[in-house]
Amino acid sequence: MKNEERAHLEVHYQNELEFMKNEVAQMTSLLKQLLRAKNREGTSAQPPIETPAVHAPHTSWNLGTN
Repeated sequence: MKNEERAHLEVHYQNELEFMKNEVAQMTSLLKQLLRAKNREGTSAQPPIETPAVHAPHTSWNLGTN
């Protein structure tokens, strides 16, 4: 039973880790877009980019407790 619990927790942690990696990549992309837009401020070359809404999904920060 202990091995099954450990396997379940490892799968859960891997899923959480993958989710967080995707979130970090998405946030990094948004930050780059915002910085590019900020650097272009004052020029007429490009219209200002609308600031995207930040998506904060429910995540379990208490990963060690069940």
